[in-house]
Amino acid sequence: MLAVLIATLMPAQQAIAQTVSHWPEHWPNIPLVTITTVGGEMPTFERAQTPEGCMGTTITNNNYVAGRMVMTLKSDTLYDSKDFVADHSGMRLKIRGNSSGAFLDQKPYKLKLSKKADLLCRGGKAYRNKNWALMSYSIYNPSMPNHETNLITLFAHALARNVGMPWQPEGRFVNVVINDQYRGIYLLLETVDKGESRINVAEDGFIIENDPFWWNEDGKYFRTNHQMAHLAYTYNKYMPGDGLRQTAVDSVRDYMNRVEDAIWSKEELSEYIDFYTFTRWIISHDLLAVGDALGSNTYLYCESQGGDSSQNKLKMGPIWDLDSSYNIPFNIWGLKHTYYSAYYPQTEFYYPKLFENSQFVEAYKEVYAQIRPHIVDQMQQFCDSITELYSQTLEESAALHRTIYPYEAQNTIPEQTADLMDKFRRRIVAVDSLIAADMPSTGISSTTLTRSLPTTRYDLSGRNVSTTPFDQLPAGVYIEISSDGNARKVMKR
Repeated sequence: MLAVLIATLMPAQQAIAQTVSHWPEHWPNIPLVTITTVGGEMPTFERAQTPEGCMGTTITNNNYVAGRMVMTLKSDTLYDSKDFVADHSGMRLKIRGNSSGAFLDQKPYKLKLSKKADLLCRGGKAYRNKNWALMSYSIYNPSMPNHETNLITLFAHALARNVGMPWQPEGRFVNVVINDQYRGIYLLLETVDKGESRINVAEDGFIIENDPFWWNEDGKYFRTNHQMAHLAYTYNKYMPGDGLRQTAVDSVRDYMNRVEDAIWSKEELSEYIDFYTFTRWIISHDLLAVGDALGSNTYLYCESQGGDSSQNKLKMGPIWDLDSSYNIPFNIWGLKHTYYSAYYPQTEFYYPKLFENSQFVEAYKEVYAQIRPHIVDQMQQFCDSITELYSQTLEESAALHRTIYPYEAQNTIPEQTADLMDKFRRRIVAVDSLIAADMPSTGISSTTLTRSLPTTRYDLSGRNVSTTPFDQLPAGVYIEISSDGNARKVMKR
């Protein structure tokens, strides 16, 4: 994630969880998650070495440790996994994420329960799942007050639900103690996974990710004819036969090639892709002004390859990894904030080809016209509900969080919701203007592979590399800023 990578340039927070000598007399009124691992072992990881020609920073050798998880609220026990017994009780914990797992002081975790459960306590068997995440509370974003946002994940998922995405993860804030050490506030969140209340695919369906980190997925990947060289589709979420049968992988590859061939040849796209999810996925990102569009966390799925026409089309979703929302990617180079910039998708995926198709463009406009009259009020209602639910309890929790991470959790909930709504209102005006101007890419730009001489060129760390000939630079993405202040991303293969 670009935002996390940029964050590593700033002074590191040397925050180490301290053993709590005495617990608060009363924990703040959000759930307390207490995890005790077998033998007190903590999850570890190594930073993965990026192969030549590939991109990104991620982690490897991040193996699970086993233990017990108890979640309480005041005197009530909301969940107890019991002690770990393989395939029977307990849970396992490991560090998750790519650059977030590699660089953040407050590590994000993946939780894998031995038995399915609904950790959000909504009732009903459909919500039960083994896979959950503990997401780091503070998210670096230089466009936000104090350069952090703690609500953007919930805000973005709520926006996508209001836009009409079939499923978006839900979550709740919790305080976390691991092996008698307070670890701070976390967001307990559903993960992208197969499930009755998540992505409900049949046995012959699939869930894949357009993934720049394919090289770290133990061979669970494939490529298609139109995919860029540094990307591949990974299938660690769900593949027929769990990806163990090569025939199943070949079948999905053939399916994806047929879909992509149709997109590139401008065939009747509605026979191949689900306009409902594709348009809403792109609109969600346009309204969030997401600055990270390098292919990661782009999920696609087919409910059933042999199903009826509503099931066998390629679908998109959910949206995921939204920490760069409303983060103007180039503002670290001193450029003026603008909400008219073309943020989202580039040539990493199908977007330019989709918007060459008049049928898809009309579908985009139609969906936008449907959601536009209500979306601002809906998001204001969401922010009001978050303020009512969390304002006091997260302020109390933030005081605890700062005992470990003194430079985090600086912004109050009302400050954050007001800032998010201000950015959202300005962005929706920008999208209105783009559509009124006959959708010049509808805010969807393309990362050009043709190059003219820029005034200045930077790599993603902010280092000026203008004096190095372009053909001698390492593979990756660069920022070019012309003398008139315009900026664009260019890719070096």
